[in-house]
Amino acid sequence: MSATDFRYAVWNDDKGFDATNSVPNRGTSIDMTQTANGYVDLWDTYTLYTVKAGATNQIDIQTFKTTFCANTTQATTPPRTNDARCYDGTTYRSGRLLVDQDGTTVTLSGSGAQAALGDRTIAQVKQNIANWYQYSRKRSFVAKGALGKMCIRDRYFCRWSGCGW
Repeated sequence: MSATDFRYAVWNDDKGFDATNSVPNRGTSIDMTQTANGYVDLWDTYTLYTVKAGATNQIDIQTFKTTFCANTTQATTPPRTNDARCYDGTTYRSGRLLVDQDGTTVTLSGSGAQAALGDRTIAQVKQNIANWYQYSRKRSFVAKGALGKMCIRDRYFCRWSGCGW
């Protein structure tokens, strides 16, 4: 990856936390489940897209899965792992998040539509990124854009809030 490549991640809600809790447990009491829950959690899988800079039409796609070093005194999914990253020397450390690439890196190239990109071309993805960067890369841009859309949809709101109509 060069310094001018652009990377973005798309998270897939494929795991969740115990529904009896209003928030996921942290530390050594992680309550991860193997089903989606409508929230993006740290342990959901995600896909990392690297859009190559310049005239090249190339995007690298990597998918990552997250799991953790389970506490064996609780009913957890997945069960305790023997992954070396769960240990400090010979001491097991429960609660550590582990991120691993799932499969191999896929490289897309060419000018045609790509199924992995939602049937968009690489040029369309690059244009979408340029549009996002121009208008939405800062929170202030997002807030101004949202207020502008609200004023277009509901002129009463803008009259009431002092937008000048």
